[in-house]
Amino acid sequence: MCDTHSLSDVKQDLFVSSLLAHALAFARAPLRVAPRTSRAAPRLATTAVDRLNVARELMEKLRANPPPEVHIRPLDGRASPPFAHSTPSSRAPQESRDYDPEESARIFATQPMKVLRRQLELALPFCAFVLSVAVDRVLGVEKQNRPKRAAALLAFISGCGPAVIKAGQALSTRSDLLPSEYLAELQRLQDDVPPFPSELAYEVLRSELGVEPSELFAYISEEPIAAASLGQVYKAIRRSTHEPLAVKVQRPGSLEIVALDLHILRGISGVLNTLIKAMKRDLDVVGIIDDFGQLLYAELDYTKEAAHAQRFAELYARPSDRIGAPRVFPELTTRRVLVESWVDGVRITDKKALARWGLESDELVQTLVRCSLRQMLDDGFFHADPHAGNLLVTADGTLTYIDFGMVSYVTREQRLGLIESIVHLVNRDFELLANLYKELGFIPRSEPTGPIVQALEAALPDALDAPVSELNLKNVFAGLGNVMFEFPFALPPFYTAVIRCLGVLEGVALQADAKFPVIRAAYPFVAAKLLTDPSPRLQQALLDLLRKRSSKQGGASHLTRLVGILEHALGYTDPLTLTENLAQIYLIPEHAPLVRELMDQAVDMLDYLASRAPELVDGALDTARAGETVEDAELRRTALAVQSAVRGTRDVLGELLSGQPAAHSRAQRLARALLAEPMGQQFVLDFGLKLGERATVRSAGVLLNWPEEQLNRHYRKKPTAAGEQEGEAAAKGAPRR
Repeated sequence: MCDTHSLSDVKQDLFVSSLLAHALAFARAPLRVAPRTSRAAPRLATTAVDRLNVARELMEKLRANPPPEVHIRPLDGRASPPFAHSTPSSRAPQESRDYDPEESARIFATQPMKVLRRQLELALPFCAFVLSVAVDRVLGVEKQNRPKRAAALLAFISGCGPAVIKAGQALSTRSDLLPSEYLAELQRLQDDVPPFPSELAYEVLRSELGVEPSELFAYISEEPIAAASLGQVYKAIRRSTHEPLAVKVQRPGSLEIVALDLHILRGISGVLNTLIKAMKRDLDVVGIIDDFGQLLYAELDYTKEAAHAQRFAELYARPSDRIGAPRVFPELTTRRVLVESWVDGVRITDKKALARWGLESDELVQTLVRCSLRQMLDDGFFHADPHAGNLLVTADGTLTYIDFGMVSYVTREQRLGLIESIVHLVNRDFELLANLYKELGFIPRSEPTGPIVQALEAALPDALDAPVSELNLKNVFAGLGNVMFEFPFALPPFYTAVIRCLGVLEGVALQADAKFPVIRAAYPFVAAKLLTDPSPRLQQALLDLLRKRSSKQGGASHLTRLVGILEHALGYTDPLTLTENLAQIYLIPEHAPLVRELMDQAVDMLDYLASRAPELVDGALDTARAGETVEDAELRRTALAVQSAVRGTRDVLGELLSGQPAAHSRAQRLARALLAEPMGQQFVLDFGLKLGERATVRSAGVLLNWPEEQLNRHYRKKPTAAGEQEGEAAAKGAPRR
């Protein structure tokens, strides 16, 4: 037959035979058919005529829509691949599924042996671990044995599959549930597992895309480029456009394994609740497991990951910021397959490769920190797992984020709370920090804050003035974690996601630059937010910050602190914008005393600069005079801060002096707006009068040869030597700084 018929005839004959086989098989079984003349309920087809009529209808349907499983053997004897006649438009990928614990319970109720077998795999070693901890508590050696028990917990979780590993990674930031020894061990959990066979990956591609991979890709790597517990990535070249692609394929059976483990974890939530209540915690364990299930199911749906990547690119990927994200191909993406553009780059921690391209690690880390802070504190949508493997640097210096399976979102109110907490932490205002934790719902409103404040003071280093060995997020989080474990804290999901992100971020930053202080680098961004955000909450936080005299700062004046914040913020915002926002904050009647305080301090500083004009010209202003008073030392610090801040405005000042129209226009509008305010007019007049008075007194003093102390007595109150102030503070029991 093959010798006398063409290939098309052979295909046609086989196709008709297949249709007939389907029809006869279908006709053998009783069918329900509806009478043609009535809308009555279907009747049972029992006669041969009925069966033949149904078979004929089926044959017509099959002829119009051939079944995909029909395989044709060409004349050359090679079997054509499955789905050879399909196209991407006719694929039938697996549908997206949201986490539904009730549906899972119904499904696994029909599979009791499968559930029991998995329960035994998880329960026996877990019960042994809990028993060992219980024995330690009875014997009074629980704290001493924590490192050993934490290592045992790590070993147990590491062998329990992707769902339990992911749960362990989530627990690694729950300082309200576990002591620091356990958190440190769980942070070592790795998602690295051996890759699954590529033949299985190709089967997933065929099933999801509806075609043989070779029809879409001119090349696809035989082995995965990277592998994790839930999927692995191949490099490919698209046949139609010759674009290099990254093809991510989900590990077969991942969703089923995750669903079973979540079902079992939810089933033992009562035991977990009992354990947590024994630690004096009031947490909804079922709610925590359900939140985790939603996140894990989202990570297993690659269409959602594709949407996350596209949203990230829209918000943050700008050539001017040197931030990038891969392009997503939605037409090739399904729940179990994700196709993106290939990124040719090296890890941000690969210093040798970066050096070959002439790129500096510290600049890239600055870019990373800026982008991460913008994600969390500006827009709220952020990449929640920015480890080194997910951060690639291209040859042109673009920092490209990949793998958007773990993302999170922080609402505006939550962002404001985070910024306030950073301000309170930096300035060691632990009373306000504890009150903020109450507002955010971290601790019950009935909980007294006094003991928490004392614990925070003892546990946390000064975030800006600590030595480099202590100036890192790891130490801050460890200190916070100890306090949160000691007191009844309950951390919401957004906070744990932020903590995890910041911890990973600092780890990457320190790998790229061992001396990079993330906290110190983050503070300018926070300062800019305080000075530019219109929120009354942040404006009040700014005023509280300026009014508070930090003991670490030696009683810094309002003006000194304001200038310091301005100096930090100038790296993120131009000085005209800062001036506009400060005018909006200060020029309201209830803040008039603050403005007068600032004005008096500014006049004192300018007068001090006039007295030290020679040192100012020679650049020796940072050298203290012999017998310098505390007041003069403060004025000198303020003057130095102003000098530094003015250097940061040189670009805008240059534009103003060179006659740039845009800068001139903005400056004129700002000046008119300030002078249009009655308060602004009054304060400008008062400032000019006070400055003129000081100039007159100083000129008279020079003519009459008055000593500096006599000049100061005309307009300063009770100058006190630094040593005398420290002695008075010690006598009163105040801490010496």
